[in-house]
Amino acid sequence: MGHHDILQRASFAHVCGDSLIAAVAGLALYASFAPVGWWWLSVPALALYISRIDEARAPRALTVTFVFGMSFWIPLIDWIPLAVGTTPPWFVLAFVQTLFLMAWALFARWTQLWARARGPIIQALLFALTWAGVDAARSGGPGRAFPGAPWRCLRWIPPSGASPRTAERH
Repeated sequence: MGHHDILQRASFAHVCGDSLIAAVAGLALYASFAPVGWWWLSVPALALYISRIDEARAPRALTVTFVFGMSFWIPLIDWIPLAVGTTPPWFVLAFVQTLFLMAWALFARWTQLWARARGPIIQALLFALTWAGVDAARSGGPGRAFPGAPWRCLRWIPPSGASPRTAERH
């Protein structure tokens, strides 16, 4: 086993570990929305996710973001099959919403190439502004096809917010 093989295996193990952490972060972000409603989990969930892509190269950041996005969106919009009567749109919509996150991850990686964007304050500001922009773009995109999707943005995590599932109970 040569040096290249060892590095390739270590890299694969790191991607697997980062993906597992990203899945946990995605599920934690899901739990910050209704019906669970643990809104305070959004901060550690995003911190975990961003810690996995912060120093990663683009392919690794995209892989981790895909896992994060799908583990967030699939349970979050589990009411889609009830609304449309079939399962495939559920996965398609989760995938499309995840593509928005992947675009954000690419932009986040790109901003780190700027010398002035490497400081923690500027980096945090750029990440927050671009995340809000992606949330706004996502709200106007495929999420509008289903009622209630725009409130699945981080800019509006209601501590006791309504979702299609909680609306059915009342």
